[in-house]
This record gives sequence, structure tokens and C-alpha cells, in this order.
Amino acid sequence: MDNKLESGNIYKIIIFAFTYGISFYYLKMFSKQNSWLVIIASNLIGLLFIKMILNIKNSFPNESIYKINKKVLGNTMGTIVNYIFAATFIFLITIVTWYLTIFLKSNFFVKTPILIIEFFLLLPLFYIANKKTILIVKTSYIFSTIIMIATIISIIFLSPQLEINNLKPFESVNSYNMIKAIFCFTSTTYLPTYVISIFGNLNKKEILKYNFKALLLMIIITLSTYLVLGNSIVEIVDFPEFFVLRKIGIFANGTRIDSIIIIGWILSIYIFNASSLLYVKNFLKNEINSYNNYYIYGIIVTIFFLVPILFKNITIGKLYILNTFPYILFFLLFIPNLIIFYIIKVRLKISHKY
Repeated sequence: MDNKLESGNIYKIIIFAFTYGISFYYLKMFSKQNSWLVIIASNLIGLLFIKMILNIKNSFPNESIYKINKKVLGNTMGTIVNYIFAATFIFLITIVTWYLTIFLKSNFFVKTPILIIEFFLLLPLFYIANKKTILIVKTSYIFSTIIMIATIISIIFLSPQLEINNLKPFESVNSYNMIKAIFCFTSTTYLPTYVISIFGNLNKKEILKYNFKALLLMIIITLSTYLVLGNSIVEIVDFPEFFVLRKIGIFANGTRIDSIIIIGWILSIYIFNASSLLYVKNFLKNEINSYNNYYIYGIIVTIFFLVPILFKNITIGKLYILNTFPYILFFLLFIPNLIIFYIIKVRLKISHKY
């Protein structure tokens, strides 16, 4: 398979992984029934970010993103930035694993200790750590299709319950909360897509195509949630984006549509975690001559112990996601890449003059 196409599909899957779950939490807390406007604005900003990454990556064809950072920033600073990016993806795996653990405990495994749920969530990563890119690619293609089909089917089944008045009134959300929602949603949904920079030379047209598909998917998820439930119910229900799917019911063979989409969401998180592990693994291979997979195993074990230490209870975790998480991603992923992009542009201008 072509890496250019692979990266676009993984880009869409990562956006889906964050839209359900963490990113929807910002919509619920800040923009409420006006969230569809936030998604459109965030998509435009996110598109600018990914185009910036494409320009950085394609400015040095056939070079890894780690070497590009060193070429642009110098060996010392480039190495520091590479370590920061790798640590950020380890941190991201920790965050999404915690959020998924809380979701599963709240909805399916109420009596199961969190550590046991977390253990079984992280266990497959030991297997993934031994596999190459092709496993991630094949998985992303399969479940990208499942997610799209299941989401379209869910909207068809929910259509009789859609109530347009649930999107009113627009003026009930103030400008500050709308801006904060755009910032938080953009940071947590689009900045993690930086991980696709490890997949060869990236094709802008393919990324744009998948970006449009991701936008449609996000709007469908958000609009259906608010149109069916209304803001008053969304505010008091945990994980309302999944709760609304329970109103669909079951198919003739007993299969629930919400179960299909939840499975798709969980697998999309695994694709993100696998891509992030691959990013860290490739980085360590570039930095450590005697690299072996025990480094990655150690990271997975560290994540297992980090989750209960960082988030001792759900309240602490949600406050951290609400007030800290977007800013960490902004300063650790966006700002360094903006500096790298600016340096490349300045160098190109100077080279053209001479």
C-alpha cells in the first residue's frame, strides 16, 4: 500500500478517536448546542496545522521527521524537540487509555477494578510493539469503513427523533466559551494527528480528502447528539455521544448499532496508540544504537503505573482534561512545529534571493 494514502486514512481515524470521548467533552462543557459551529471553525484551523506539517515534511523528501527537526533546529535543539514530541505521544497514550478505562468502567464493567481494565487495554500494545506499519495500516482501512457505515446507519435510524428546536437558542453560549471550545477542540482533535508525519512523504490531496470526510463525521456525531437529546440531557449525561445511540434499538439479529460504533471507537484508539508507539519506537531507533523492544515494553509498563498516579479519581482527571490538557498539546506540539515551519520558510526566502 502507498504510504501517502495510508497516512490520510490514519489521519481520519485519529480525528474520530478524539471526537468521540475527550474532544466531545469540551463541546458539552463550553459550546453546547452551538458545537457544530465550533467543529467547522476547528476543522479550518486544524487543516492549517496539518498543511503546515505537510510543508515541513515535504520540504525534505525521503528524510524522517526526526532528522528534519535536527536539520532545521540544529542537532542539540532538534534532539531536545524530538524527545519532547516522543514524550508528548507517551503522555497522549496515557490520557486516552485513562479516558477509555473510565468509559468502560462506567458503562460496562462497573464492579471491575480500574487497574484490571487498564491492564487488558494495554496488553495488546505489547503485541503491536513487535509489528510494523502494515498492521496499523490494514487495521485503519478495515475499521474506517466500519465506522463510516455504522455512523450513517445510526443517523438513518435516529432521523425520526431529530428535533431542530434543540439547536436553539444560539445566543445562550457566550463568545468566550465559544472561543475556548474552538481552542480546546482544535488542540485535542487535530494536534495529535502530527503522528502521521512518520508515514513517508505525505500527499496533500489525499489528506484534504480525508479531512473533509472527518469533518462530515464530526458534524454528524455532534448534531445527532444534540438534535435527539437536547442540551438539558447532554449536560447531565456522561458520554452523551454514545448515550444517544441507545435510542436506536437493535437489528433483527440482536446486534446493537451503539455496540458497533463503540467497538469502532475503541479500535480507533488502538490505531492512535499503535501509531504513537511507532512514532516513539522509530525515534528511539534513531537515537539508540543498541535499540531493542524492551524500551517500548518499559514505556507501556510506565503508562500502566502513570494512569492511577496522575488521575486518582474521575473528578481530578476531568478537571485536568478541561483546564490543562489542551494547553500542554498547544505548547508541546503546535508551537515547536510553528517555529520549525517559520525557519524553513525564512531559509527558502533567503535561498531564492541568492
